[in-house]
Amino acid sequence: MPKKPSLEIKEDQSRSKPYYFSVPATCSASGKRERRFFETKGEAKTAREVELSRIANFGTSLATLPSDVRR
Repeated sequence: MPKKPSLEIKEDQSRSKPYYFSVPATCSASGKRERRFFETKGEAKTAREVELSRIANFGTSLATLPSDVRR
């Protein structure tokens, strides 16, 4: 089973939006690593939870596809 991304929230006080997390290339819509920046830690936590549920739902939605479509 593949490892789940942690999407750890980090802080860099030198930025105008100091809280951020990185989305790995395998999980991002663009296929490249993305960093999402936020003004508060609460905003970052909310966005992180949304991203984790999006990643989990993607795998679930693939499992419901008919086998002839999955090929």
